[in-house]
Amino acid sequence: MAATNMRAVNGVRAVSRVGAVMGALSVLGALLWSGCGPSDNRYYCDANGCYTCDGYGCSPVTPDPPKPCTGNASCPTGSLCTDQGCEKTCQGDADCAQGTVCKNGVCASPSQDAGTPHECTTGTDCGAGKACVGNKCQACGGAGNAACPCASQSECTTAGDVCVAGACAPNGCNTKADCGSGKACVASHCQACGGTSGPCPCTGAGDCSTSEQCVAGSCTPAQNVCKFNSECTNGKVCADGQCVAECSATAACDTGFSCVKGVCQKDQTGMTCTSDASCPMNAPHCVAGACVPACTMDAQCGAGNYCNQGACVLDTRPKPNCSGDSECNGAAQHCIGGYCRYSCTSDAQCKTIDARIGYCAMDMVCRTQAEAQPQCTSKSQCAANQDCIGNVCR
Repeated sequence: MAATNMRAVNGVRAVSRVGAVMGALSVLGALLWSGCGPSDNRYYCDANGCYTCDGYGCSPVTPDPPKPCTGNASCPTGSLCTDQGCEKTCQGDADCAQGTVCKNGVCASPSQDAGTPHECTTGTDCGAGKACVGNKCQACGGAGNAACPCASQSECTTAGDVCVAGACAPNGCNTKADCGSGKACVASHCQACGGTSGPCPCTGAGDCSTSEQCVAGSCTPAQNVCKFNSECTNGKVCADGQCVAECSATAACDTGFSCVKGVCQKDQTGMTCTSDASCPMNAPHCVAGACVPACTMDAQCGAGNYCNQGACVLDTRPKPNCSGDSECNGAAQHCIGGYCRYSCTSDAQCKTIDARIGYCAMDMVCRTQAEAQPQCTSKSQCAANQDCIGNVCR
C-alpha cells in the first residue's frame, strides 16, 4: 500500500515539473513573438505607427515632418508635392525611411493620409507657357492654347503678359504703368498714344506726362489748356481747361452743342468708342469716346477744330496775344505768359488802371477778383461731381 502511494506522489511531481517547463516556454515564446526577447532587435510597422524593439521593449519611430511645398519644383529629386508636403516616391516599404511606409506611391506615416499630389498651386510652379489648373500644370497661351488663367501678375510667366480679368493677356494692362512710355491702358490693352497717335486718354493728372494736363478725358499739352477767362477770346470762358461759349435760357448754343452748367458742350455724335481698335479707318482715333479723323496739321481738320497729337479735335485752346512787350499797349503793359498784362504791387494800383481788374494777384499782375482769388483753376480742385468754370466749382 505504501509503495503504491509513493508512486502516485512521484507521478504528481513529474507532472508538475513538466507543467512548469511548459509554462516557462510559453512565456518565452510570447516574449519572442512580441519582439521583446532577451537578444531580439527588430523594426516593424502596423496601422498605428512604426516601432523599434529590443530586449526591454518597443519604442515608436517618429518620422521627420514633410517639407512644405507649393509644387513639385520646390521638392527634392525623387519626391513629389502633396497637400501634406514633399513626400518621397516609392514602390515598396523598403524604399521608405524608418517611420514611414509606402502608400499610394509615396512614403508616409502609417497613421496619416498619403496626401493628394499637387504638381502646382500657382503658375510660377509650372514655368513659361504653362498655368496651374486643378493643381496640375497645363500648356496655355501661344498658338492653339487658351489664355493662361491667373489670380495675380506673378502667375503670368510669359514675358510681356499681364494679368487682366483673370487671364494672362499679351499686350494687356490694368494701369498705364503696365504699358510703358508712349502707351496708355485702354480697355485693358496697351494702346499707342501721344506723338502722332492721338492724345493719350486719362481720368486724372497721373495718367499724363508732366508736360500735359488731363482735359475732357485726353492728355493735352499745357500750352493748350486755359486757367482763366482772360486767356480765352470772343467772350468765351475757361471751363475745365477749355475755352467754351457761355449759355443760358435766353442764349442758346450753336447746333451740335448743348448747354450744361452754363457753358456749351459738344454733343456726342457719330460712332462712340472705348479704344482705337473700335474705330473705322476714316476716323481711327478714339478721343473722349468719339472716333475722329487722323491728321498731321490743323488745316486737315476743318473749321473749329485743330490737330491734337495726330487727331482732329474741337479747338478749345486759349489764345495768347503776345510774344514780347512790344506787342502790348504801351510801357505799362508787359507780355507775361503769352498775354499782355499790367504789372502791379498793390490792389490800389490796379484800381487806378481799370476797376474791372482791380486786384493785384499773386503773380503780380492786375486781375479780376475771380482770377486773383480763384476757387479753382482745374477740375481736379473741385468735388467729383463739379466742374471748374470761370474759376468757380459748380
